Amino acid sequence: MDTRKPILWVIFLNFFYFIIEFYFAYKIGSASLFADSIDFLEDTAINTIIFFSANWSLKNRLRLSMFLAFLILIPGLTALWAIGQQFIYKSYPDSYDLSLVGFGALFINLLCIKILSKFQNSQESLNKVAFLSAKTDILSNIAIIAAGIFLYFFPSIWPDILVAICIVIINSDASYKIYKTIQNEKNRLYI
Repeated sequence: MDTRKPILWVIFLNFFYFIIEFYFAYKIGSASLFADSIDFLEDTAINTIIFFSANWSLKNRLRLSMFLAFLILIPGLTALWAIGQQFIYKSYPDSYDLSLVGFGALFINLLCIKILSKFQNSQESLNKVAFLSAKTDILSNIAIIAAGIFLYFFPSIWPDILVAICIVIINSDASYKIYKTIQNEKNRLYI
């Protein structure tokens, strides 16, 4: 199955929306948008590595997959930094902008899932990384939209902070699933 063309589209979409979401995260001071924008950058990096490693040996792709499983944790770590900034400055983002940017992120991630859907049952960990990475982002986007709606009625720093914490949990879970897939693939390789 040729993965290069769909992966190239996913790289472009992720990098495009990273720029948009990072700008708005900075503009409105949102920890959750900041964490999600870094997630878009991480998805860009993951898919770029996958794109260039398509012809590598299975053993090298397994090593790369292990690295990517840890790379998925980076948005969570940046979210923790952004949460700290929320506590320091005690400011919360604009509810309308937060929800609007969240809707845009949801649209981009749904498009990436559609493009990558043929890899959802792939036994190869790199293909599974690409699909799971896009799929787990949907939950983050829905949480960001909900936080924006909640902020409209109850202005507070907490909805944005709670969503940023959710992004940490979601990415940790995705990393664990990829790690388990890699272990299963290694077991098959050495049997």
